[in-house]
Amino acid sequence: MNDMDKLITLLQAQKMRVQTAASMGIFKAGLLVEGDAKRLCPVDTGRLRSSITTEKRMDGDKPVASVGTNVEYGPYVELGTGQSGEPSVDHRVDWAGQPPKPFMRPAMHANRDNIAQVVASEVRKVLK
Repeated sequence: MNDMDKLITLLQAQKMRVQTAASMGIFKAGLLVEGDAKRLCPVDTGRLRSSITTEKRMDGDKPVASVGTNVEYGPYVELGTGQSGEPSVDHRVDWAGQPPKPFMRPAMHANRDNIAQVVASEVRKVLK
């Protein structure tokens, strides 16, 4: 193995470490959003709040963290219903409905700056 092959091997290994660190950073940032979404989520029985999770996956070669709920009424709480619902979303107009009680979008918005910082922090750990 010549010096160029060794360099290529080292760079490939470093690339894998950076990708792994970025993936971990994105997941950790997702957990921040999840925590705020749970804190902001309106509670009746607690089912909606406890259903909010963060999932880590790859979209091609890009790491992604998805934060959300699988509870069927989650979008209705977030966006409202009927005439009282979020105006940017189509709703039934034949009844008053309930106003939106956003919890996911504010959680994402509140952590917008933190996401880049968390990812950068994880990547810096492997570049030292």
